[in-house]
Amino acid sequence: MLKSLICNNKQRVSLTTDLWTSIKNMSYMVITAHFIDSDWCLNRRIISFSVIEDHRGKTRNDDALVLAVQYMHVRCCAHILNLIVVLGLNELHASVAAIWNAVKYVRSSTTRLHAFKQCAQQVKCPNGTFVLDCPTRWNSTYLMLMTLLKFQAAFDRMAEVNKPYEIYFLEKETNAKRVGPPGLEDWESAERIVKFLKIIFANDGSKVEEMTKAVKYLLNELYDAYSAMCSSSTPSMCSESVPSGSYGGTSYSPNFTTDVGLAEDEGKRVVSEVERYLSDPIEDPSNLKLNVFLWWKVNGSKYPILEKITRDVLAVLVSTVASESAFSTGRCVIDEYRSSLTPCMIEALLCTEN
Repeated sequence: MLKSLICNNKQRVSLTTDLWTSIKNMSYMVITAHFIDSDWCLNRRIISFSVIEDHRGKTRNDDALVLAVQYMHVRCCAHILNLIVVLGLNELHASVAAIWNAVKYVRSSTTRLHAFKQCAQQVKCPNGTFVLDCPTRWNSTYLMLMTLLKFQAAFDRMAEVNKPYEIYFLEKETNAKRVGPPGLEDWESAERIVKFLKIIFANDGSKVEEMTKAVKYLLNELYDAYSAMCSSSTPSMCSESVPSGSYGGTSYSPNFTTDVGLAEDEGKRVVSEVERYLSDPIEDPSNLKLNVFLWWKVNGSKYPILEKITRDVLAVLVSTVASESAFSTGRCVIDEYRSSLTPCMIEALLCTEN
């Protein structure tokens, strides 16, 4: 049924993969297919959840790919960025660990949290809360440190007047003295880390023009490739069907504020869809209710080839979060009480549920 659905829409699918080790130390690989259907809804379907012997191997079908396989493999951007930040944080691991242990102490009981609040009031720190970071989410480390810098004086006060806090850092952890409490050098290191991570966390507009040119170049390349495929395939592959919600080439959705029409000089010369699309008026950038999928559903008939490109491109994910979610279900299926299920049964349960 899934195969017929994809074939009827005449579109490509984006595949994401990830690996997971079960409670029985068996390695599983999940393959998830992502595609946008005729109603412009993003679909996700698990098509395989199988045991693998190792992490090596490759499978490829060049006929199903675009632009000579240049864009076949898209790595998880979130994972790469996290690896970069974690590698940098390793250089200042002791400082981060000292602050992390201090937060862990304060949050470990209501009595300790109450004592910390008293210290914060004594040194007139601002009101607020803080949480521990998640090791696999670099932005949580940034948000944790950025918040804690406001409470530096309160932690320093804790070290002066709170004896249990002092004893906590004299205890051993993994046969070594627990790192901390955070001193002046640790807080200075945290401040430098926050300044660095802020550059990554915030929107950087310094390369906008360069990236815009690259996107336009790639868009023209894709347009030429899809145009060639449409000219050599059956007419139904790139037929223009007027979707519901459009009339006379004008979008009338309440969330679309711009009347998008054909370029005025189209009668004078041949204008490609890319030129026409880029020269047409843009939607109101302040319209937070703008739904990109709905926009293409309403206006896609005016750009039949670009519509096919968009349907394929928007199905490509930039992270493996969707694949990782399958393992959240996998832990429920393969828990310590049901770990004797065969791999075929596990795959059947996960794919059927999905």
